[in-house]
Amino acid sequence: MSNRVPDLPILGEPLIAEFANTLYVDEATRLDVLDRPSWIAAWLRQAPCAADLAYPERLRSQDATRLKVLRDAVRGLLECRRDCRAADIDAINTAARPGMSQHRLASSAAGELEVVTGIGSRGVDGVLAVIALRVIDAVENGTFDLNQVCDRPGCNLDYFRDHHRRRY
Repeated sequence: MSNRVPDLPILGEPLIAEFANTLYVDEATRLDVLDRPSWIAAWLRQAPCAADLAYPERLRSQDATRLKVLRDAVRGLLECRRDCRAADIDAINTAARPGMSQHRLASSAAGELEVVTGIGSRGVDGVLAVIALRVIDAVENGTFDLNQVCDRPGCNLDYFRDHHRRRY
């Protein structure tokens, strides 16, 4: 298998959808961006939603495995919405633990009050925590329900339906 980074399925969506889309399957293709540490690093560099994630310079295969567990849990929650598997919920909560007490208030550049999720853990623990906390926040504020799967036949990409006419 080539070490070349494949074309990554990056749509410019919020982190939850982009992270779920690291597994792309259609009629002719199966691409798991989390299969290789070099692909993960490329995704973290290229995805605009991941720009604020402090990831390690060198990712290991164990990191890829941990990221896959969280990605699969996120996908599981997005797919079920009701009667979700306890294992998926546990995976989200476990990943979120390092960042749970790291919410703080700050003043934005415009002087507005905002909540900042400052993860104490750096590296993969911090990445996992940020993604998991974004899932928890999306469920809490209702944006989680805006997630949809592309209507195009054979496509499985997730997106956030922020307009009533948007279908893919």
